[in-house]
Formats: sequence, C-alpha cells, structure tokens
Amino acid sequence: MIDRLKEWLPAPMAARESNVLKAARYRVILSLAVIALLVLFWGPVTALVGRVALYVLIGLVVFCAAQVPIWLALKRAADDAWLYRDQSDE
Repeated sequence: MIDRLKEWLPAPMAARESNVLKAARYRVILSLAVIALLVLFWGPVTALVGRVALYVLIGLVVFCAAQVPIWLALKRAADDAWLYRDQSDE
C-alpha cells in the first residue's frame, strides 16, 4: 500500500509542518476527540458533573469554530509558500 502511494505521490504535497502548525493541529484533533467522547458518553458525564458538561461542550464547539479556520488559513499559506518557493515574480 505504501509503495503504491509513493508512486501516486512522488513529491511531498505540503510544506513541512512548523511547531506552531503542529500544535494547532493537535489542539483541533484533541478538542474534536473530547467532543466525540462527550457526545458518546453524554448520560454518564451529565450524571457525574451535571450542567457543567453542557458548558464544556459549548466551549469546545466554540473553540473548534475559531481554531479550525485559523489553522486552515495558516496551513494553506504555508503550503502555498512552499509550493511556489522556486518561482519568482517577474
């Protein structure tokens, strides 16, 4: 499978990830995972902490709504800069 993927994609598709972009990606993944776990175990979580679970869920959704577009814009800018690094404006 890896060999076939290397044939299809002979060159890297994106820029190397900076520490800032990696941290942002990890924040997005972690927050989405926590949202999924909250939704999956909603009954036991609300029995344990009550209404706080709702506020945590709302906070995580708002965080994702802000973080994902920021991360995507930064990632796209880094990828574009890497992709066009050898071209000059003449």
